[in-house]
Amino acid sequence: MKRRLLLILVFLIGNFSYAEPNSYSLLQVESNTLHDLQDQLAVEVAVVPWQNAESLDILMSGKGRTFGRRTAVFFSQSPDARQAAEMKNIPVYDGGHTMSDLEGTGFQCIPQKDGMFDLVANALKPAKNAMDIVYLKNIGKPSEPKFEKPRRIRLDDKLFKDAFAQVVTAWYVEDFTGDEIPDLIMSAHLPDPNRYWPDGISMWSGIPTENSGPGCGYDIDGNWLGLETTDTVYWASGYRTKSGNLQFKNLKKVFYRLPGFAVQWKSYFNWGALGSIDLNKKKYLICSGNIDKTLAMEITYKDGDLYCGKSVNLLKDDKLLYGNFYPAKIVTVDIDKDGSNELLLDGNTGRIIVLKGKQIGQFAEIGCLQTRGGDLCVSTLATPSRVDWNGDGFKDLIVGDSGGWLTLWPGTKDPIVYGTPTYMKSGGNVIFQQAGMTGSIQGPSERRWGYIYPTVCDWDEDGQNEIITNNINAEIFLFKRAGTDGNELSLPKQFTKDGESLPAAWRVRVGIIPSAVKCLGVETPCLLYLGWDGDLVLGMPKKTGDTEIVRVEKLKYEDGNNIRLCGPEGHWGRTKLDVADWDGDGDWDVVWGRNGKPIQYFMNIKTRSTVFFMENCGTSANPVFKKPVFITTVDGNIIDCGGHNASVCVTDLDKDGKPDLLIGVENGKIIALNRKDLSTKSF
Repeated sequence: MKRRLLLILVFLIGNFSYAEPNSYSLLQVESNTLHDLQDQLAVEVAVVPWQNAESLDILMSGKGRTFGRRTAVFFSQSPDARQAAEMKNIPVYDGGHTMSDLEGTGFQCIPQKDGMFDLVANALKPAKNAMDIVYLKNIGKPSEPKFEKPRRIRLDDKLFKDAFAQVVTAWYVEDFTGDEIPDLIMSAHLPDPNRYWPDGISMWSGIPTENSGPGCGYDIDGNWLGLETTDTVYWASGYRTKSGNLQFKNLKKVFYRLPGFAVQWKSYFNWGALGSIDLNKKKYLICSGNIDKTLAMEITYKDGDLYCGKSVNLLKDDKLLYGNFYPAKIVTVDIDKDGSNELLLDGNTGRIIVLKGKQIGQFAEIGCLQTRGGDLCVSTLATPSRVDWNGDGFKDLIVGDSGGWLTLWPGTKDPIVYGTPTYMKSGGNVIFQQAGMTGSIQGPSERRWGYIYPTVCDWDEDGQNEIITNNINAEIFLFKRAGTDGNELSLPKQFTKDGESLPAAWRVRVGIIPSAVKCLGVETPCLLYLGWDGDLVLGMPKKTGDTEIVRVEKLKYEDGNNIRLCGPEGHWGRTKLDVADWDGDGDWDVVWGRNGKPIQYFMNIKTRSTVFFMENCGTSANPVFKKPVFITTVDGNIIDCGGHNASVCVTDLDKDGKPDLLIGVENGKIIALNRKDLSTKSF
């Protein structure tokens, strides 16, 4: 198994130096282990014949400056007999090959003759709030693609930012007019970035508002107080210049059933993706939007205009997407080579799901693309807990993610390498926690996310571990084992106070103080979490193993102040806590991590997502804490975990008796850091 060297490259943000994210060691899976192909946050994919004219390789790119964002080609390999029956003829993919010289994101393949292909993509540095797409001409040869520098595509001989003032939310290139030249179809709306938010102010601004933040945002009937947005679909005909460049002209609206009446979709979340498929001698426009809904409309070209027929749900029985939300691209391809096209949908959970069907309204989601070996990865914003769960002597991983799933990864003799994952179940069903229409303070646009974050501990002190989770709804649950299958858990039991849901901040990974400590004089285990106001607290149960919390005490800094570990509005909660004797002085300390932007509101520093150590300068029974310091690389560089997540798990990886560190990051992968490579640094 190849290991990544801890070669630390350095860059600067503000007054701090950061270790280069791509230099960290990541947890791996065994080389022949089959698991979901996931690589980064919010992926966009194209299928390209990169290896040869028959190969179905995946060209993947990510969005923004997120941890692990890259452009990579994943080579298709032979199908694997271990795949589900519906997926048995679909290729399995390798771990990907980074293409750092390929400029652009959100690629779409434009097939050419003899196994060649060109690419259309978003410009790598587009104008702000403007459509900006480029053409990459392939000047290589089959199996050895090589691309010219991107050339900007124009609309009516103008740059898109000058020709079209609206915010483009999705685009797709396809020949809709029958002249064998790709046309452009896109969805867009007028600029109004804060209309979604109650009071018209983004909850990420840090500005307190009357109708946003914890417990707010919805009226008495559960309706979101922000406004919906209406996207309209436009198209422009394609043509080639004398030099062969693809350009577009004559921008028009796509009509819905009647002349002059545009195709429109009103929702709380932007239109996600556009695509098309030919079925039974008809062409259909495929529209994925409103987070998880996929609609199809017959599309025809008549008298210089495009018309769409009545929309219907693409999926059978009006089902919604399951394994992925908020797709960015829809790819039409015969992925299993049975003579009929399937649809691949990428998106925010990082998976690539496969939709298969013979007619509109009868498609089914049959699974997601698979890979063998490589990096251990879950459905973004990984939060790990490491313990010998199955009793075989090797420590396993139980990992939560943003999608709301819990995954069990069995350990091996190598602490960096894990075996075949399984989704954990409760009451016989896969654990899949989601916010629902009114569960998220971010509004209904987050209704499909769950953000389940596990802590494994022996809460009832019966010698067998349980799992305690927090989630997007700020609900803390206790799961016990059920039966002999370590993958099966009991129905969850919620932590409460005075018979009501325990007031806690959302998306916080909790810590556990064992009863032997007798913390603050109690003889039960204690729950370490952020209270509703964002301060660090200890919750004491009625008795060992109980989920009714009868006493809550705020922990203090040595100056007597409360320990606030989150910001206002949308910056509430989201801190990931763990408990360990980090400095080896015999008492428990707190190690924590979180997304970076909110840190400025309670610690007056600006930083990327990273991790901190908070020394207990009191005793285990009567804890008092020093102000947090960075946990850094041994040469003092801050550990950059990207923009969304830094989920800590303190564990002894090398069995030397000293605490090492795992950090779950936003692309769903997990950093492994040995203690000898770490230090601390004040700010």
